[in-house]
Amino acid sequence: MKTKILKNKVTIEMSKDEYKEMMLKLNSLDSMITNTIEMQDVYLSDIGKLQNLRWSLQEMLDATWDTENYSYISRRD
Repeated sequence: MKTKILKNKVTIEMSKDEYKEMMLKLNSLDSMITNTIEMQDVYLSDIGKLQNLRWSLQEMLDATWDTENYSYISRRD
């Protein structure tokens, strides 16, 4: 992964393998959030923070939810 920091923007370049790894992490995070919500033994503010992180990753990776496979997929594939 390569990061370029300019005056007005930051560009992150990554290989397809790195992108796929990020998608796996997004799906793992989603699974953890779902399991944690089902346990109902955590602070709701922590769950909200995890959900915000998941949404941020989803937007950053340009991912969409696949209802047939119950996971995020790349819109670029």
